[in-house]
Amino acid sequence: MFAEQAAKGRRATARALIYEVLQHEERFYTENNTYTTDPLALGLANPLQTEQATHVVTLAVGPTGDLTTSVSITGTALVPDSECTTLTLTSANAQSGTGSNPTVCW
Repeated sequence: MFAEQAAKGRRATARALIYEVLQHEERFYTENNTYTTDPLALGLANPLQTEQATHVVTLAVGPTGDLTTSVSITGTALVPDSECTTLTLTSANAQSGTGSNPTVCW
């Protein structure tokens, strides 16, 4: 039971960071008419990870296949979490996850 609660807390922290990164991406998009896959261009650390180093966050071209129209932000668990291995959010607010029970990711 404790391990499950700890995993929920780590996921919540990862989600908060992912949403923060999306805010930086939207600001960057407003100023540059494109998204970026470079955390440094957003004024963020590289590598980008949660404060307790439980998840690393990466940026990639979004589902449109064009960085000028979409970006994908993925948090990957560094601490084992079989239920939710990755959490992904796109610039269109599409949420997804991987693992044995990805419904718990978001």
